[in-house]
Amino acid sequence: MQNFQEKGFTLLELLASIVLIGVIFTSLFHFLGQNIFMSASVEDQYVTAQLAEREMEEIKLEEELDVPNLAGEKTTYEYDLINNNKIYKVTAEIYAEDSDEAAAGLFRLRVTVAEEESDRSSVAYGWYMMAGDEGEGND
Repeated sequence: MQNFQEKGFTLLELLASIVLIGVIFTSLFHFLGQNIFMSASVEDQYVTAQLAEREMEEIKLEEELDVPNLAGEKTTYEYDLINNNKIYKVTAEIYAEDSDEAAAGLFRLRVTVAEEESDRSSVAYGWYMMAGDEGEGND
């Protein structure tokens, strides 16, 4: 009789290890794919937020801005913005909540930036103060 004591793996052990490695790699690639998708989504949201903040600051620097005459009325500006070969729709609303704000020349500013290709959008809020006459009341 021959005694078989060779060292090695059986065919069943090899198949089981290949299946196990396949399952591990499949779940790993699924996780990495989701991670890449989420990081791109977060980056797009970050970009829209930064653009909203930037556009709000640009609007605040405007000297000749058409503002509403009465409290409760809104002036709306809409335009397209191109950034890194993507088109964003910008909507800026300027309004005074009440007559005291309007009398003081203080207007609320709401800027929305939406990416055309997706449903991602960001909103920035701020204040716009009408430039008064310099030197008035400085006797």
